[in-house]
Parts: sequence; C-alpha cells; structure tokens
Amino acid sequence: MALSRPLNKGFGNSGVLGSITGTAFIAWYYRALGAKVGKNCSIGASGRVPLMTEPDLVELGSDVSVDDCSIVAHINSRGIFTLNRLQIGNGYVVSPFIVRGLY
Repeated sequence: MALSRPLNKGFGNSGVLGSITGTAFIAWYYRALGAKVGKNCSIGASGRVPLMTEPDLVELGSDVSVDDCSIVAHINSRGIFTLNRLQIGNGYVVSPFIVRGLY
C-alpha cells in the first residue's frame, strides 16, 4: 500500500506504471506480482494501466490484449466473499469496447 501512490499517481497523472504500460516491463511487473502472462501480450497499449485486484489469480494466454480495464478475480455476493481463478484465453482482446476471441 505504501508503494501504490508513487506507482499509480506519483509522477504525473499515471505514476511509474504509466511509463511502462504497453512495454515488456509491465508484463514483468504483473509476473512479479504472481500473474501468469503468456507470449506476445499487450498490456495497456493505450497508456492506461489495467487494474488487477488479485494478480496472483489471473492467467493471460498468448496473444492477449488487455487495455483500459479492470481484471477482478473476486466476487462479493450477499456478504459472501470468494476468490476465483480468472483465465483469459489465447487471442482474446479485453477493452472497454470489445471482448472477444481472435481465433
């Protein structure tokens, strides 16, 4: 939590993470947090950092594009909080305007 401010808002509008979105470094960052990221993934190519609330439960397949979205791996329904694995398959695009497979 102490690092969330400089990572997200510390330097300019988007913080440190904003300067590495769309590069291989953002994939390394999410892998360091426990996410499984496949080959040729595009994460935040528009410059907006995707929010992953539980990156250790997220798996991105190969050739996945994730842009300007939130990836949430929990459900809080009627006061019952559950954590679930979330897998985004090979070739999927997740953005505010489109969610579909390319293959």
